[in-house]
Amino acid sequence: MGTSAKPRTGCLFESTMPAAIRMNIPPLRYRFLIALLSPLLGVLVLCKAWQLRNRRFALQRLGYGYQSCSDKPLWVHCASVGEVTAALPLIKRLKLDNPETQVLVSTTTPTGADTVDKQSMDGVKHVFLPLDTRHAVKRFYAAHHPSALVLMETELWPNLINVAAQMQLPVVIVNGRLSQKTLSAPDWFKVVYRQTLSKVTSILAKSESDANGFAQLGASKDKISVVGNLKFASVPANNSAGPCDVKRSFWLAASTHDDEEAQLCAAVIEAGEPEKLLVIAPRHPERSAKIQQALYALNINLAVRSKNQEVTSETQVYLADKLGEMNMWLSHAEVVFMGGSLVPVGGHNLLEPAAAALPIVSGPHLNNFQEEADLLLATGTLQQAGTAEEVIAMVADLISQPQQRKQLGQAGRAAVLIKADVLQHYIEALRHLIPIK
Repeated sequence: MGTSAKPRTGCLFESTMPAAIRMNIPPLRYRFLIALLSPLLGVLVLCKAWQLRNRRFALQRLGYGYQSCSDKPLWVHCASVGEVTAALPLIKRLKLDNPETQVLVSTTTPTGADTVDKQSMDGVKHVFLPLDTRHAVKRFYAAHHPSALVLMETELWPNLINVAAQMQLPVVIVNGRLSQKTLSAPDWFKVVYRQTLSKVTSILAKSESDANGFAQLGASKDKISVVGNLKFASVPANNSAGPCDVKRSFWLAASTHDDEEAQLCAAVIEAGEPEKLLVIAPRHPERSAKIQQALYALNINLAVRSKNQEVTSETQVYLADKLGEMNMWLSHAEVVFMGGSLVPVGGHNLLEPAAAALPIVSGPHLNNFQEEADLLLATGTLQQAGTAEEVIAMVADLISQPQQRKQLGQAGRAAVLIKADVLQHYIEALRHLIPIK
């Protein structure tokens, strides 16, 4: 006797429902999931706020503690430091052209907030984005009454965007990019993305591949345009950040992640080149204690900036664990290793060291910054290693050839400066989409 396959209850149930109801199943699933996780998310927010001693972070992430605003600000959302840095030239230009317009900048991280606050821009206010629960999001909108929402890069929060659409606000994704992780999301979540993207007014993508990615997720092609990488607009005309209080020459490991510091330092010890100082500026300075523990276990001569420890002729590694000093380190380094690339994070912004006219070494994982990597690989400014040992060998080779090092750095800086006019293209595109001059 032949056997028949058992029907899959979920698929059978969905197939008997009207299309409009079927299309709402994933969003309802998302809402249920968020509602289910809300208590845990709330506890995590409170723990983080306690750790940071930041009451405003706790209140605003939970959708409270906002001051009512009646001037309909232009709202720009940036996840953290990288997105804020990319958005700053745009925000400054918008304020220059529209001095009467108030700008509300939201972030999800305190480091992003610090980056905004340090700019001290008139008419620009920072708030923390609420968790993506319907009630928290609605409280946010009720307090601020924004005139439009500009989302930096990949901030696709379904409830946030759905409520904006219900309020008939323009929603524009700027410098739009998509990671492979997003494109590989489960099928039900891709439906959530598709429905969320249907509520977006326009997607200004940073590259052709990102534009194709948004189309792959289900965004209407007539909403997508390729404008370019806004991060090129943040390349400074002058790459000097003043004096450095470390008097020894050094190379910099920037924006490192967990285990990268230990990998690099183990390779330094193996290479036997202690005369050249390595400065490590971790992506998350709050990891300092953990990093110190890992490096002390290697028996390396370590000095720590937050402890005000002096760099001596014997110091092998200096842990630069203070926020807001990256420009100083970039301005005085000889070579930069860009972190998040020896471990599968996807890399970090390569344009900052390139703007400082520095040769760059990375690990193999640069998938989040492939466009920038391709540009700098073509000039020779970027060299990509497979292991920490290869990183150390490449750095040593560059340090031993100062003239070549200078030429490679200048080539990289010239390559990124050519693309700095991308800001004007974004301004022209936004004038047709949101209420600005």
